[in-house]
Order: sequence, then structure tokens, then C-alpha cells
Amino acid sequence: MKIKNKYAFVFFLTLSFVVIILTGAFFYKKNPQLFSLNKNNQISPSQVLTSPTLPIPTPTVFEFKINLVSLPDQITAGEVAAFTWMILGPKRTTKTTTVYYGDQATPGNLTKEILPLNTKYDQYLKEFISGEYTIPLTFVGNHVIDKPGTYYARAYASIDKDNYWSDEHIFTVKSAKHEIKIISYSEKVKLNQNSTFNWQISGPPTTISYTSIVGSKESKSGSLEETVDLTKTPYKELVKEFISGSYQIPLTFVGNAILPEYGTFYIRALAVINSKNIWSEEYKISVE
Repeated sequence: MKIKNKYAFVFFLTLSFVVIILTGAFFYKKNPQLFSLNKNNQISPSQVLTSPTLPIPTPTVFEFKINLVSLPDQITAGEVAAFTWMILGPKRTTKTTTVYYGDQATPGNLTKEILPLNTKYDQYLKEFISGEYTIPLTFVGNHVIDKPGTYYARAYASIDKDNYWSDEHIFTVKSAKHEIKIISYSEKVKLNQNSTFNWQISGPPTTISYTSIVGSKESKSGSLEETVDLTKTPYKELVKEFISGSYQIPLTFVGNAILPEYGTFYIRALAVINSKNIWSEEYKISVE
């Protein structure tokens, strides 16, 4: 019985040793790179597993950005031009922001070192040029531009001693035209009865010395050019209050006249502005 137990023990010991050898051979065949011989012919792992090195996080840099959101494509000289711009970025306080513009371009990318005086822009909006404004924020500013031409504009802000500029935009200011029109009058009047006329001159500011309501029983229909003066028409002066003097326009005028004959009269408002004859449309009035 002791002999059998001895043989059984030897058998299991031998079997265990064989299993270990076969298992090692199996893993070596599958992954030979896991083992290598060092200088002393000792088996050692060829690679040592270490914890991965995490990159040091880069701090987030907050940049400010300014956009010129809207501006007029085209306006008439003497009109109000409206501009809208927006400053984006982290919360800060700026003491100056505006829209700079001029009739000369300053192309390219304007860096933080470029001051307004380093550009060719010679005009700016006044509303936010000085103060304290918490950004991010949207701004709206206005300016009357009297001189016709092509203009170049950028929004601007000074933040933390740096200069921020939007892209350059273009807008056009066209020459203003003076216009004259009769606002109100009586379409039917009595002979030798006083009639009141109300007319308006619009356009860029200037001074004139002559305007009147003129009329005739003969029509001269159609549009009258600026070169056509009163002598080239059948019309005669009816309202004479403003045929000499000094009048600052734009302005609305009120004058009176007595029509001397029965029948239909054709009337217009007339003003001489900068040596040009500005005519209203032709209207009709009946004298009964």
C-alpha cells in the first residue's frame, strides 16, 4: 500500500512539472517577446509595465473679438448713419470703444499693437469713446455724414491695454439732392379770395434767397430740369413773400396769393438753390 502511494505521488509530481513546462512553452511560443536573456543568461521581462505619463494640461487662453455687425451700405449725405458692433470674450471693463472710419483704407490684419493714430481713419463715433462699459456687450452708435464719397470703417476697443480691431468694411455716401414739393393748397378757390399755399424744401442744409409758388393758365407738364428758369416757362410768380431774403433750408414755407382770373391754373413750387432751379411737380387749382 505504501509503494502504491509512493508511485502515485511521483506520478502527480511528474505530471505537474510537465504541465508547467508545456504551459510555459505555449506562452513563449505565442509571445516570445515577453522573455529575454540578460547578460547572466537569466530570464527577465523584456518590457516593464509603467503607469502612462499624462500630458500637462495647457491653460485656456481667452481671446477678445470685436465684430462690426451692421453698417449702412449706402446713405445720402446729411443723413444719420447707424453702426452696430459687438465685443466677445470673458468679462472685462473697457473704457473706450467706437467705430473709426475715413475716406482712405487701412487694409490687412490690424494687430493689438496698432493704435487708432497709426491708421488712416480720421473720423469716429462719439457715444462710447470715453466711459466704463462691461463686456461682452453690443453697441449701437450714430453719426451724420455730410461729405459724399466711399468710406472705410472698423470697430475698435481698447481692452487690458491691447487694441482690438474688426475687419474693414466699406460704405458709400451719395450726394444729396434738394427737393421741393407743395404740401397743401386749396384745389378750388374763389376769384379774388386769398389762398394759402404750404410747400417744403428738403435736402442738405444751405442758404437760399429765392422760393415761390408760380402758376399759369397754361400747363407745362413733365419734369423740369435744373437749367430751366422761370423765364423759360409760362408761369408767373403768385406767392411773393420769399422771392428775396435769406432762408436756411431745409424748411417749410407758408405763403398767400390771390388768383386774378376764373378758370384752371397750373402751379408749381420753385426754389433757386446753388444757382440751380429746383421744381416741384405740377398741380392744378380751379378758380370759380
